[in-house]
Amino acid sequence: MDTALLACCCGRSPAKNARFGQSEFLTDEPRISLEGVGLARWSLEWPDWFQVPQLLLQPPWSLTEQQARDAIFLLLDSVRADWAVELRSDRNVSLAWSDLGIQRQQMRLSSVESGKLRFGEKRWSGKTGRRVSLLANLLMKGGFTAEQTVKQSVEALRVIWETLRQCDELAPSASERLLITVEDARRLNPDWWRFRFVADDDAINQCDTCGRLQKVSIRGVCARQTSRQRCPGALRQLRRRELEANHYRLLYQAELPGSLRVEEHTAQLDKEKARQFQREFREGKIHVLSCSTTFELGVDLGNLDTVFLRNVPPEAFNYAQRVGRSGRRSGCPGFAITYCKRGPHDLYHFAEPQRMLTGKIQAPVIALCNERIVTRHIAAVALSFYFRAFVGRFARAETLFIDLVAPRGVADFKAFLVSNRPAIEETIRGVLPKEMATQLALSDGSWIERIAGEDSRFALAEAEVSSDYKNVMGLEERARNKRDYRTAEWAQRRADTIAKEEVLSLLSRKAVIPKYGFPVDVVELDTQRTQQSQEAFEVSLQRDLSIAISEFAPTSKLVANKKEWTSYGLKKVAEREWPRRS
Repeated sequence: MDTALLACCCGRSPAKNARFGQSEFLTDEPRISLEGVGLARWSLEWPDWFQVPQLLLQPPWSLTEQQARDAIFLLLDSVRADWAVELRSDRNVSLAWSDLGIQRQQMRLSSVESGKLRFGEKRWSGKTGRRVSLLANLLMKGGFTAEQTVKQSVEALRVIWETLRQCDELAPSASERLLITVEDARRLNPDWWRFRFVADDDAINQCDTCGRLQKVSIRGVCARQTSRQRCPGALRQLRRRELEANHYRLLYQAELPGSLRVEEHTAQLDKEKARQFQREFREGKIHVLSCSTTFELGVDLGNLDTVFLRNVPPEAFNYAQRVGRSGRRSGCPGFAITYCKRGPHDLYHFAEPQRMLTGKIQAPVIALCNERIVTRHIAAVALSFYFRAFVGRFARAETLFIDLVAPRGVADFKAFLVSNRPAIEETIRGVLPKEMATQLALSDGSWIERIAGEDSRFALAEAEVSSDYKNVMGLEERARNKRDYRTAEWAQRRADTIAKEEVLSLLSRKAVIPKYGFPVDVVELDTQRTQQSQEAFEVSLQRDLSIAISEFAPTSKLVANKKEWTSYGLKKVAEREWPRRS
């Protein structure tokens, strides 16, 4: 059964069939693949024009015709393990290396034996390579020493390479060769490889040392030969039913479980995406929701009945809130399991769980004298006056700043504050602790500069939004001039997103006004600036400065909404760059 037939048997779409077949053929986890657990095997359908090199039939090799074919099969199979394989699929199916989910790079095979290789190349006959080691082991089974075998093995690989090249010249077309030419290197042609399932009574070879399963056996040599590890074991033949139990084999043979959709619900999600997940979880479309403390307070999920805690919460009230998400309907008791880590806190409460269950709940404490947080509250009060006076500005970024190329939102806001200072100050004094009123110099009006001055968070937000908008409009113009309409369309959508962001969301995201958790210094990882995908709009990656300086540092990786995001640089905002040394 070849890879195309295998795909059809799996009842998948053509694109998924192609990805499945190639992923199994090029697996980077061979020990747990279908072949690795003994449920299937790959073999070569030799073309009519292929001829075994006479060298392998003569001393010191003295192999039979079938043994010689098996030896070349193992050598070509090692090329598959080097990922030097050309991707092939039906005409109607588009397949790229990145579609296979393989962590390794696609390689090419070079006949160059010494010197520096080009990027993405592997040697066919390097003296320390796996193919030389495999042939050397065959010779050592015949009584040769290790020193004698390397030279003979390198020479044999030269002959085999030349034989393959000459035989491929007889192929009806270049696409039908055993080895496809890529520049002056080669890649394996998967069209000649066949996939077959192994029955319970089929014979299979297993190494008595490493446990590797192997289709063919030549003098009992294990084909697991790499530059780092050379297996000295011998193969023994047995039936597949005689293999020891294997966890992954049992998983392959078991019935497929029902679908289980798992999503996350954290502060890293865009608010609309978070609401969507919450709604779909309540409707039963999402079966498991992995949450942060976003679900600890103020969320009613209806008939939720099971809660898993991945560690012991810090306080009794945290535990009560998290466990209390379940069992909120009469007649439906909740069920909660807490997993305890091997840390002092978790082990302490694991030994005495009653301490968490009956612990005292401390009255909440909030600091009212944090200058940055108080400044954001002042900004919120002042903006409420402003938006009541100019209702039309409280809609989207484009209405707040009027002109995103030359914005005047901060200037207009500041002028309004100067004109209406007495009334606004009176309201601020009513909510501000007296000691903070003095500290922030509320009496002399300098608070206006603090929230609407050149160095204010509002001014920084305006500069950043304007810079993003101008950059993306410039990108659209350049893309259209180059007739790169896909990029131009993305740039236009990105510009629309910037212009139409809700004012409240923008001011909260940029820490102009207070937000949940009262962070002090907020830093954002901008995913929408470079990613031309919907996923970039579904996350909101923000951290406090003390954490962001490490988590958002260039090359750092973090996971949000099932994607891995990598920080690659620092974002420059026009007219807000750091001064440079001359």
